[in-house]
Amino acid sequence: MPRTFLFALCLSIIVSPLTSNAQPKRAMTIDDLITTVRVSDPHVSPDGKRVVFTRTTTPLDSGRRNSDIWVVASDGLSAARQLIGGDKSENTARFTPDGKRIVFISNRDGAPQVYVADAEGRDAKHVTKLSAGVQAPLVVSPDGKKVAFVSDVYPQCKDEECNRRTREAAEKDPVKVRVLTALPYRHWDEWRANIRHHIFVADIESGETRDITPGDFDSPPHFYEDGAITFSPDSRSVAFVSNRDGKDKEMMGTNQDVWLAPIAGGEAKKVTMNPAADTTRVLSGWKISGDQIPTAGGVRIGSLVPGCLRSSDRGETHLVRIARSFGRRIHILARRPQHLFHGRREGTG
Repeated sequence: MPRTFLFALCLSIIVSPLTSNAQPKRAMTIDDLITTVRVSDPHVSPDGKRVVFTRTTTPLDSGRRNSDIWVVASDGLSAARQLIGGDKSENTARFTPDGKRIVFISNRDGAPQVYVADAEGRDAKHVTKLSAGVQAPLVVSPDGKKVAFVSDVYPQCKDEECNRRTREAAEKDPVKVRVLTALPYRHWDEWRANIRHHIFVADIESGETRDITPGDFDSPPHFYEDGAITFSPDSRSVAFVSNRDGKDKEMMGTNQDVWLAPIAGGEAKKVTMNPAADTTRVLSGWKISGDQIPTAGGVRIGSLVPGCLRSSDRGETHLVRIARSFGRRIHILARRPQHLFHGRREGTG
């Protein structure tokens, strides 16, 4: 479903209540900005009939934001309604491929965790119980059995029990002095010393959870998580973005590479060699072939295109293409000496 349609649908959800209760025109105030209802993160059900999204409100008296999961018919003929909500945060809703269940993130029991409910938002139950909680992105495997997400860990820890003990000791320690020995150590208003982003995969039924990117690396890079995780078509691996140039060096440039890690455990393999920012943003096209991973690649001086189709086993670039079409054309560059191919979508002229 086109993104423009989803944007228009979400906009109509905001505008329709305003137009139905028309008031005299006046200047917008700070209070209006604070209390504006926000909608985000729309996702279409597998049958294309419904769209789930996050709806966030902010009461003026408390200033405390609260997000709930709402649903609306994709044809726009019926009013949106709350699907999963309460006085705690509920967000990041994702349908399972069969459309029968919804996984989402909530802090209803403390730290944000992954939950699963039926397609009507009922019978929600825990999937994860990590001491650091979980963070988006939240991705469901093609077979509907697993879910991948991000959580913070201490890189020296090998299991969740170690992470929990280390976190509790740091919170109880009255001495809050930080010894800074390497980059990164802070991002905006958050301390990141000795903490790493890692990708976890959890079994939706059993809750069994595994860190599939162990080590002293951010996977994906902090604050660049969007579009940075996806499952392979057979649900056995996860492609992700990471900068593993080494401590300090990772903060001195914008290089990010696509890696491939087996969900059963094992060493991650580097897929892209581009010395700039590669992402998995166009990885939905991975379904074309199980051994080829389309990525969106960054452009450096002298580089021609920002999109690549790469082989996951050899790291070779077989096809480079523009990730976005210009007008009705699709530009394709085959990476062979002196060969440039320019094509169009079939039937567009």
